[in-house]
Amino acid sequence: SGNSAYGVVLGHELDAVSQRRFIAAAESAVVTSYQEQDNVIDFFYGKDNGNMKWAAGLSYSKTQNDANNMDQTVLGGRLGVVKGSMEYYANFGLTNESENGFGEFEGKHGVEIGAMKHHGDLTYYLAVQSTSFEAETSSFDPTIDTMKVKAYVGKKKKVNDKVMVFFSGGIVHDNVEVENGSGAAISGGERTDLTIPVTVAVEARVKSWLTLRGSLSQNLYGMREKGDDEETLDNSTNVNAGMGLHFGDLTIDGLIGTGSNAAGGAITNTASEVGILSTDNLMTRLSMTYKF
Repeated sequence: SGNSAYGVVLGHELDAVSQRRFIAAAESAVVTSYQEQDNVIDFFYGKDNGNMKWAAGLSYSKTQNDANNMDQTVLGGRLGVVKGSMEYYANFGLTNESENGFGEFEGKHGVEIGAMKHHGDLTYYLAVQSTSFEAETSSFDPTIDTMKVKAYVGKKKKVNDKVMVFFSGGIVHDNVEVENGSGAAISGGERTDLTIPVTVAVEARVKSWLTLRGSLSQNLYGMREKGDDEETLDNSTNVNAGMGLHFGDLTIDGLIGTGSNAAGGAITNTASEVGILSTDNLMTRLSMTYKF
């Protein structure tokens, strides 16, 4: 509408919500999982003021199952600003609660702020995420605090009119601290992960109607500290392949289909995309773009 835009997004799940609930379940030995977010509704509004673009969004999700004592509620917000070569964003949680019959999860606070700077073919990215939550069970009530700092630099290089290559590298410092806990992962202590991830990707317009892309990522360094103990993180190699189909002004993008051998090639989560090509999952994750 003029220089503004508004709308509703259905099913936009918040990754930070799932990650925090997963950590809480791992630290609560009697809790296998918490009720997942579902039926998410996201309202957004944005405006172009000429020298600056900004937008805000509000996400809401609530599910209930009284027979199994399972319910969950999510309310969160998002803010973003684009000004010149800089981009800024903030994601924050207002309500993050879940129950599964064995325990209750309650978020105390959750926020992530980040900034990106574009300089020629380079992009710099820095973000800080801080969360705090409680995982109440019948035997103990751990309080879990997390702090994650992410810093990346990426570069894109145009090989020719049809081929583009991408490189990125960064450093991620992820700290989780548990009080009054006795879970299996930390046992009422502190865990710190330090990783140096790198990614190489290529995209090629092989036909006027077909674009192919692939990527390989891995942690050059990955170490975990728990108390006085150190351990190298598990294999982190991740392979992905994708393609885009072009029909005039319409483009359909999706994964070619990579998965884990143990899952028969099925994509169960992003960590399982280890390079087993599975046409059973051909184009199972899709996006569509139409240029007016």
